[in-house]
Amino acid sequence: MTKTIYVKVRLTLEGDIITDNDIKARVIRAINQFFSIDNWDFGDTFYFTELSTYIMNQLMPYVNLVLIVPRCFVNT
Repeated sequence: MTKTIYVKVRLTLEGDIITDNDIKARVIRAINQFFSIDNWDFGDTFYFTELSTYIMNQLMPYVNLVLIVPRCFVNT
């Protein structure tokens, strides 16, 4: 049995210098860069803290906190 976990990523922002859509696009770009196949070896362990730190570093000074909020669990 495989468990699939769905989460929502919450961000806290500093100021409103940039639009929500720009933040969303930059977060997606940072996540895609983080999970690039060139950055991983087979069997590497994923830690959310590494991803959240990467996102914050890429979007500094706009994002100062990244949280995951569980939405649901699906057993397949």
